Amino acid sequence: MLIVATVGCGGTTERHKGAIIGGAAGAGAGAVIAGVAGGNELVGALLGGLAGALLGDYIQKQEATREATVNKYGSPSGTLVKLEDVQVIPSIARPGDRVNLQMRYAVLGSTPPTLVTEEWRINQGNENIGNTSIQVQRPDGTYVTTVPITLPPNARPGTYTLQARVSANGVVDTEMTRLQVR
Repeated sequence: MLIVATVGCGGTTERHKGAIIGGAAGAGAGAVIAGVAGGNELVGALLGGLAGALLGDYIQKQEATREATVNKYGSPSGTLVKLEDVQVIPSIARPGDRVNLQMRYAVLGSTPPTLVTEEWRINQGNENIGNTSIQVQRPDGTYVTTVPITLPPNARPGTYTLQARVSANGVVDTEMTRLQVR
């Protein structure tokens, strides 16, 4: 399942409220849909929770200006995207806990603003649990984005691998992190 949203960048910090309600409603709807379809209710609940959280409470902040980003990376001849940090906060959680998927990345484009795609791919073992994707117009600079997610109450214990991916104009950077559910 791929969840896509488009958000514009208006100012240095922007918060879209409603993750608790959106995430809970999405988790419930996902569990029902998966159950009715004969699928895994837990996977459906997690996917629904991702959808609700992404659409309900996406937080973005410009952390560094174009000038500071150019000072760090130089002036590219084309587009530059660089994932600087990827985290799940906290990295150890229990079913029902809220975690934040956070990425910090730099973008420098030849004709800003640049259309950037931010993606999260979530796996447990070899099973793909879900993918989220958001497209955002970004002026040159360094950004921190956070997607709060409430884990479903029946989330399976174990290690989840989260792959963060940022791309623009065919340039891609990818980093991995882990979430331990106990």
